[in-house]
Amino acid sequence: MDMRRRRRAGTGLGVAMLLLLAACGGGDDTGAGNADPYVIGFQGPLSGPLGPIFGPAEDGMTDYFEYLNEQGGVNGRPVEFRSTDAGTEVARALAATREFSLDDDVLLVTGLGLSVQMVSVLPMLEEEELPGISITSSLAEALPYSRWYFSWGDDLPGSANSTLDFILGEKPDAKIGYMAYDTPLIRAQRDAVRSRIEQSDATLVADHLPPATATDVSAEMRDLIDKGAEYIFFGGATAGIFSSAMTTAQVAGFGGTIVVAAAGGDVAEFELAGSETYEYVGARYFHSPMEEDHAGVQKMLQLSGASPTSFYYTSGWSLAQYIGKALEGCGADCDRARLRDALEQVPPENPDDLAGGPLGFDDKCHQGHRSTMFFRWDAQSKKPVYDTTLPYWSDPSHPCARE
Repeated sequence: MDMRRRRRAGTGLGVAMLLLLAACGGGDDTGAGNADPYVIGFQGPLSGPLGPIFGPAEDGMTDYFEYLNEQGGVNGRPVEFRSTDAGTEVARALAATREFSLDDDVLLVTGLGLSVQMVSVLPMLEEEELPGISITSSLAEALPYSRWYFSWGDDLPGSANSTLDFILGEKPDAKIGYMAYDTPLIRAQRDAVRSRIEQSDATLVADHLPPATATDVSAEMRDLIDKGAEYIFFGGATAGIFSSAMTTAQVAGFGGTIVVAAAGGDVAEFELAGSETYEYVGARYFHSPMEEDHAGVQKMLQLSGASPTSFYYTSGWSLAQYIGKALEGCGADCDRARLRDALEQVPPENPDDLAGGPLGFDDKCHQGHRSTMFFRWDAQSKKPVYDTTLPYWSDPSHPCARE
């Protein structure tokens, strides 16, 4: 399939609107026809430090909807995907969500960025009865269940649990240092880490939450190393401090293990972090497009005609798949409330094995995926190698635990 690659034309709702119609009139019965489209909105920080996360996710959604429309759309209707750059400012995220909410044609909004934005956006979703799906880290205050909010990103307290299972499985009495950006969601993860370590034989030697604007964390990394950390646990949103942290570990001759629970699993990060002095373990929630021997990845790239490098592209592609199935169940008279209900009713599955486990929501938990895949850097082959998958929640009484 020779698919033309689209380019983002702008960042405003009007400029960046992508109307995905494969057949704009008679004569071609292979694509979606002239029926009214299902309209899906996307807003998030496509520019700035989080652009390398949100941009690939938006690309994956765009490409899947384009493919879907070429196959005839959903229920004979095309999917129209509108996207806007909300940056990292709360005001821009609110303005973008408000604009989507005032358009009755928009059935759902996704993207949805930083937790500091989402704290303000969530009440608007509830007030306007607009389903919202965040594509990166979930909002702790809204889970396991908030009626109009869903998360396709990692649950940071959940990923903290699976990451600590990984560390403690290797060394039950490990000395652990923790660091991540200071955001409301990261504080929830840090608190989960503290609580879990207190109940174990391990020791938390220190934890640091540098401000979200930080780019130099050499002093914080030195402190964790000097205090004897055997494992350094990195939380989410590492992009701006990643280079500083890994360079410091290499210069200091750190001899332990660095485990990154979120935003540290792409090939470029493994290549930067790879060291002969310490071991680097990165988490992925979806398989990377760079895993050339993975059959599901090969299929995704063949259908999309794309050449992405980030596993966030796979996340966007998989989310668009799920939305397509929900739209199919929502039917011809789909509206926001019906689509909200349909999102809970798509049976959980792992299409093409692109994630670490079954994907999907239900009427008890709006966390879309609930497991972590761990990859180790192999110094000899100079590539990440899959190690294991661990669930967020092993306690079956947790509302988000998979049966």
